[in-house]
Amino acid sequence: MFQYFISLGCNCKVASSLGKYGLRSAAGPFDWCISYSLKGIMEVIENEFADFMDAEYIRRDPRDVLAFINSKYDINFPHDIKYDLKSEFHEIAEKYQNRIEKFEQMICRPTCFVRTVLNEDEVQYINTNHENIVKILKKYNKENDILYICPEPAWNLEVSSPFFCNRKYWKAELRDAMDKPAELIEYCIGKYDKKNMEANTLHDMKRENKRLYLTEKRYNLLNKITLIKEDIILPDEIILYALGNVGRAFYEKVKGMCNIKCIINRSADRNEYDGVPVHTPEILAEIEGNPIIIVTATYDFENIKKLIDFYAGEKRYEIKSLEEYLPEPDVSRPKGSR
Repeated sequence: MFQYFISLGCNCKVASSLGKYGLRSAAGPFDWCISYSLKGIMEVIENEFADFMDAEYIRRDPRDVLAFINSKYDINFPHDIKYDLKSEFHEIAEKYQNRIEKFEQMICRPTCFVRTVLNEDEVQYINTNHENIVKILKKYNKENDILYICPEPAWNLEVSSPFFCNRKYWKAELRDAMDKPAELIEYCIGKYDKKNMEANTLHDMKRENKRLYLTEKRYNLLNKITLIKEDIILPDEIILYALGNVGRAFYEKVKGMCNIKCIINRSADRNEYDGVPVHTPEILAEIEGNPIIIVTATYDFENIKKLIDFYAGEKRYEIKSLEEYLPEPDVSRPKGSR
């Protein structure tokens, strides 16, 4: 039996799926990161987290203004910056120090570490170094072990520790990555205390309720966007912030009704959308004129305003929430209805 299950990445799906089944007891240092190699993760653990949050190795991700990278261990942190890494770094480092201390306490008791294998290079690393990987983990408790989730059966893991193949891992929803095969979750549940599972599930439900609220909000916004008519009153010139599902739906509805000068997105994954330039927030200080920025993101409006103001420098924009421009659904009853 294991006292804890802890994610070693490679992405957020492992921790989120552990939470879904009541197997996640606390926030770990690798839960919400993208780790590009298990080698880097094992070096972090073997080095007892030396340089994990050392400013010397921390770089802002050039592709995403709200993400940063530890260059020594090749780990990406996409969920911690609110708007500015430099001013927030001390707070972020303290948060991770708390997670590290909890992690180090937990792994002194029987722990199953869970890792999704990233690619074939990592398979070769695991097959060559598995004994040393287990040795590092068992240094803290002799009953510790590692469980691998392999997204591709043809990769041929050759290890003594448990591993399960889930070819649908990459396409699975955030919390569904451990649903298949059935033997995977059966193994985990069979190795864990039911009372701990129940307690963890109650805690996880609070987080999930917040996520479901954002999902419901997104659905309601998409529904309202379908009700937009040609008589909608829009500024003559606008900038759209965020190019998610809501942002794209709003764009498709209002293009041609006003001048969409550009789209601002946190990550530089494209240069244009339907012929409209797409920029990261750094461009805000250079944009000519005073277009109104309409924020289509469904989360954390106040911090998005701070981010916009930060990158705009001395320039000041009028920033509006998308909801200010959307019609309310007609909920009146038709005549003769009760």
